Amino acid sequence: MKILPSVLGMVILFLCSVSAARADLIIDLQGATGSSELSFEFSGSLTSQTNTLLGVAIDGFAPFVTSDFAFSLLTPPAELEIVRGGSTVGTTNVTHIRSFASGTGIILEIGPDQGVQANDQFLFSGSGTFTLPGGQTFDNFTTGSYAGTPEAGFLGAVTLNISQVAAVPEPSSLWLLIAAGGSMGLLRSRVRTQTRADR
Repeated sequence: MKILPSVLGMVILFLCSVSAARADLIIDLQGATGSSELSFEFSGSLTSQTNTLLGVAIDGFAPFVTSDFAFSLLTPPAELEIVRGGSTVGTTNVTHIRSFASGTGIILEIGPDQGVQANDQFLFSGSGTFTLPGGQTFDNFTTGSYAGTPEAGFLGAVTLNISQVAAVPEPSSLWLLIAAGGSMGLLRSRVRTQTRADR
């Protein structure tokens, strides 16, 4: 029976390590080379240590942008539910996102402001798009997964995932591809017809 305490200790250590590694808030950003439009998705939660809710600053990422970007409007805004003692006491939105000048963090602007209390839980959800200002593109971003922490006023771990997606063809290019595919199909049909006639 001496094995039981050691096994139990290993299980507890494992659960603690899993808990420490998990992210409370996950922010996914996706974009295509040369595009100024990025998609976003929020999931997870943070815990309040403050009585005001105007925004969340998250630092500690490796530089994920080579050039900082100003506040960009999220369309549609992400949703933010405020939970106290297991009950929802209010809702608001994450309306804008911007980067630190150092490229090591982001700021989420929240509105309208809500009265909150310490230990309130903020549940983030929603997805949409935003457009980078000043002619910046996804090329300014470094893809990868980054771990950060919220600054004073909030508790929790944050993971920022940045990934690249294939560029969507412009409508004119898409019609050209469709026309080219149709032409190839017609050419093959004529070749088959001619081959049958030669027989």
